[in-house]
Amino acid sequence: MRLQTAIRTIALLLVAASVTLVGFIALLLLIAPIEVLYDRQYQRFLDYRTEQGQFEAQEVNLYGWTTQSSLVTILDVEFVDERTGWAVGTGGMILSTSDGGATWSPQESGTTLPLHSVSFIDSRTGWTAGDLGLVLGTTNGGTVWTPLATGTSATLRGVDFVDASTGWVVDSIGRVLSTSNGGATWTD
Repeated sequence: MRLQTAIRTIALLLVAASVTLVGFIALLLLIAPIEVLYDRQYQRFLDYRTEQGQFEAQEVNLYGWTTQSSLVTILDVEFVDERTGWAVGTGGMILSTSDGGATWSPQESGTTLPLHSVSFIDSRTGWTAGDLGLVLGTTNGGTVWTPLATGTSATLRGVDFVDASTGWVVDSIGRVLSTSNGGATWTD
């Protein structure tokens, strides 16, 4: 009997915590256009807001806020360690950092199409995906980005690789394409 009461109490607390979190997120969405991303690897939340055409990224943590600005909309970020990361976004923008995001350097993507997602498996090997079936790959940390034919013209919303050969992209209607050769060929 006590075990059932304890289980019910825990279940009610979990529901209350979920409702509180959902309410908090709903309140944030009412205040300003916002996107909150959770970086699982480094256990941090990134809060993105757009105001007057400016982009601000703020890391939400127990120690305070860090604000950075850009004139374009950043659509995804990826870090392979605490210092090395990339951001992609509108206008074919790719930025890289080697100091944990304190400074960002542009990389030449060769496109003006929006890039929606980025995935790196180490500091040299990565991919980005965007509009019109565009996938770009790099093996030198982004010094050179090479287009990879996907066989689709759909908007690609996500890309993820687990090693230099095996990866997936997902399009805007939920179709998933996979590769087993680093993006040289794709199948659904």
